[in-house]
Amino acid sequence: MKASELISLIGVFVGLGAFISGYIQYVKAQKWKRAEFVAKEIKEFEAKPKIKLAMQLLDWNARKYDIGDSDDEKEILIHDRILGEALRPHNERSSFNPTEVFIRDVFDAYFDSLERFDHFIESGLVTPEEFRSYLTFYGYTGVINLLSRYGYIVSNTRS
Repeated sequence: MKASELISLIGVFVGLGAFISGYIQYVKAQKWKRAEFVAKEIKEFEAKPKIKLAMQLLDWNARKYDIGDSDDEKEILIHDRILGEALRPHNERSSFNPTEVFIRDVFDAYFDSLERFDHFIESGLVTPEEFRSYLTFYGYTGVINLLSRYGYIVSNTRS
């Protein structure tokens, strides 16, 4: 083999090595960006007043809530029975009182926001693993339990 051929061959391997190294760095950077995106979206999700309220309603068995606007403050005790009645479908109820309408609006906002997360996964923007890691690391056992009730198992390993 001639020296010029050897130098060309070495150049090809060095170039290939540089390409592979660059690709690995790119993949790592994209994974980090997706993880940051998930964390940002969850933080924004949790900061919304109706989302906070929905999580409180799910967390407490009975608690007083201010359901009025700034002109008409109205505090009411909401407990599990009221919550259950408010969340019944329209085909089971002919009407809803103002407290139930308030609760339904809160959960509509909550479920609409949760659907965004599924859209992110469906579009390939993030992976289910990125949400799974967040849920398990931060101990969102209630979310994990809720999902398992519908047949979705969340664990630290890929399924």
